[in-house]
Amino acid sequence: VATPPAGAAAPAVVGPARPVGATMRTAFLLAGVVGLGVEVAWTRLLMMNLDSTAQSFAAVVAVCLVGIGLGSAATARLADRVEPVRAYAVTTALVGVALLASAGLWAAWAPRSGDAARWVLGHLPAAMGGNTAFRLVVALFQCALLVLGPTFLMGCTFPFAGRAFARDPAEVGRRLGAAVTLNTLGCTVGPLLCGFWWLPAFGVQASLALCASLALVAGAGLLATTTRPAARAAVAVAAVAVLAVAWTRAPGSLVAGTEQRAGGRLLHAEEDVCGSVAVLEVETGGERCRQLKVGTTSMITDALACRRYTRLLGHLPALLHPAPRDALVICLGSGMTLSAVAAHPDVATIDCVELSPAVVRAARRFFGDANGAVLDDPRVRVVVNDGRTHLLHGRKAYDLIALEPPPPYDDGVASLYAREFYELCHARLRPGGMVAQWIPYHCATLPQLRSLLATVRAVFPDATLWELFDGREYAVIGRRDGGPVPLERLAARFAEPRVRAQLEPVGIRHVEDLLACHVLGPEGLAAFTDGAPLVTDDRPGIGYDLEARDAMPLGFSWAFQADLQAAGLATAAHATPVARLLAFPDAAAETAFAARLAPVHEAAEMHRLALRLCTLRAAKHPSVFAARFTSPVALDPTNPYFRYAERRGVYARARMRREREGGGW
Repeated sequence: VATPPAGAAAPAVVGPARPVGATMRTAFLLAGVVGLGVEVAWTRLLMMNLDSTAQSFAAVVAVCLVGIGLGSAATARLADRVEPVRAYAVTTALVGVALLASAGLWAAWAPRSGDAARWVLGHLPAAMGGNTAFRLVVALFQCALLVLGPTFLMGCTFPFAGRAFARDPAEVGRRLGAAVTLNTLGCTVGPLLCGFWWLPAFGVQASLALCASLALVAGAGLLATTTRPAARAAVAVAAVAVLAVAWTRAPGSLVAGTEQRAGGRLLHAEEDVCGSVAVLEVETGGERCRQLKVGTTSMITDALACRRYTRLLGHLPALLHPAPRDALVICLGSGMTLSAVAAHPDVATIDCVELSPAVVRAARRFFGDANGAVLDDPRVRVVVNDGRTHLLHGRKAYDLIALEPPPPYDDGVASLYAREFYELCHARLRPGGMVAQWIPYHCATLPQLRSLLATVRAVFPDATLWELFDGREYAVIGRRDGGPVPLERLAARFAEPRVRAQLEPVGIRHVEDLLACHVLGPEGLAAFTDGAPLVTDDRPGIGYDLEARDAMPLGFSWAFQADLQAAGLATAAHATPVARLLAFPDAAAETAFAARLAPVHEAAEMHRLALRLCTLRAAKHPSVFAARFTSPVALDPTNPYFRYAERRGVYARARMRREREGGGW
């Protein structure tokens, strides 16, 4: 350390110079525990309001860094004019108070942050009016509401700590190095404690209170060592009073309150090491149903739409496989896909891998009617683990692998859509084995969908694409090897009573209904995905594509997303006859099958046409539609799938639109 030049004025220090003892070092250690531990709790709380995306996580980190930087800049000069140990003690105690206050502010004002963000966005240049900009503004507003005040005070402590540890120029290197080591140790321990112990055991609200208590105790304890004995009692009483308020007058459950504001009637809220899990009773499509949410992501409901596509996701590979014995279901959700696989008597063992223990408990308690209490089936073994890790480290071989992970734009989920994941599946499948992957057309752009499907096809060249519900939910089925599927065998497997009992209520009443869901065979899939880049671990693409985020405005209705319809039209352009996947005993059987399939296929085609007539903008693809439209209900009035659309008014709106447009497009 350089010696001040002769005649230079020494920094003005208020109060006597106090040595830095064990209490100061302990406080600096606890500052690291609190600083990084509370970031984990904040992220958990914010992810119940924000999208679980890389951009949202970046917003949390950005606001934290800005707050710390502003706080450090605010007290950089002040540290030379005050007694630093005492100042550090006071600001550390204030950090605890601010953590408590920010939680209360969040509970009171978080619902209005979206309106405030819209107001700000309305005053930004028009070029920033996209949905991605809106999400960013919402994220920054909500992060600032919860994070900015405490992090500003955290930043204020650093100049005071630096001045305190640099008292003796001859010892500054050793003292400051030891202090930074302690603080870094705290920064390592804090996330471990909060993420793997406090949050699962106590929840986010108690975890925030614990962090606040640690900061308050550290500050008050250090302040007591720097005050006169007569004042120490007052410091202790003040600290105890604040802690009493924190633990007895805290706002109601932050998790339950946040979920209740999301709409619907809250039935259950729980937290585990993976996140916050909630079950709500909501209304969708005219139905009262139960919804399972993890953070802000709606994972599944038990409405007809979800019952149909989740059951088909499990039944399709089980029906197409010649003799499935061992199955793996990745991502439990409501358990309906698992229940579909378990409906097949040939399946002897089923491993179900689910990352969240709270989801397992919610599926058992609230979705037993939808999944037929499948978790009590003796063939089912639930494994709490990451699906990809299970495949990587396990040794068991499977005949079927079915998975319906969260949408691929959720942070980290792209690893279950990557080429390396499908290579793991391929390695663990027996000859003739199949993997069925959910493909969400409703939350990806057309280029992303082509990439997702191209990635499956790169590992499974014989992959096929099936539409599960209304052009929004699809499944791609990859086969390790094998030839055509005998129609007679497929019909016999479909005739199983438990299989029919699950499929008939969702509109799949016979084999022709099932095969009418087929869209692309291997040739059509090759044409649709030609030239599309693959999703890989080092180049996921999904989740980092701003164009995809712009395609999904907040609060929009799926029924009016033009990009969704464009993707459906692009897929239909490469449609492949399903008969190419089947084997028939003779030409007469093939002719009879074609006759039975024709009206069912026509009904499905009219249903899709009705949806497109309702939802596609008139200026988009003007040459696509002919002037024909017949209600599929007239062709098949007993099918619950079509009755559901009729109840929602799809066909009536399509007829009105066609008449308004003069009979054509």
